[in-house]
Amino acid sequence: MFRMMIVGLFAVGSLLVGAPAQAAPVFYSVHVGFNNKCLDADLGNIQHNGAIVQLWDCNGSAQQLWYWSGSSLVTAYNGKCLDADRSRIWENGVKIQLWDCWGPAHQQWRQDGAMVRNGFNNRCLDADRSRIWENGAKVQLWECNGSDQQRWVFRHRAVR
Repeated sequence: MFRMMIVGLFAVGSLLVGAPAQAAPVFYSVHVGFNNKCLDADLGNIQHNGAIVQLWDCNGSAQQLWYWSGSSLVTAYNGKCLDADRSRIWENGVKIQLWDCWGPAHQQWRQDGAMVRNGFNNRCLDADRSRIWENGAKVQLWECNGSDQQRWVFRHRAVR
C-alpha cells in the first residue's frame, strides 16, 4: 500500500497525453541533530490542513518521508506542504503543520548548512527541547541560534 501511495502521487502527471514524464522525486527522512528522531506528520489528522508535524522515532513510514518541490518541503504520504502557522509567525514557538501546497512564503524553506530556514521570516525549524526525547515532541519556528535542536540531517531514502 505504501508503495502504491507514493507511485500514485507521481504517475498521474505522466498519464496525460503529450505530458512529459516527470522525474520521480528524491525522498528523505529528516532527522533532528539533538537525538536523531525524525520529522513526522501525525497520522491522527494527516488528511486535514493543520495536521501536526512532530518528532517521532524513525520508522521509514510515508509520513516520515519528505521531498523538495522547488522550495517547499512536501510529505510523501499525501503531498501536503510543511507550513508555518501565519497567525503567530513573528513569535518564537510558532506551530509547524501540514497544509495544501499553494506556494506562499510561509511554505518555503531553505537549507542553511544544517539549519532549515522559513522563507517568510528566516526563522529556523526547531524541535521543542522541553519534550525532545518524547514521541510527539513539537516542531516549531524559533529564532536561529545554531543549537542541536535546530540542526537537521536529510538522509536519502530509496522507495521500492
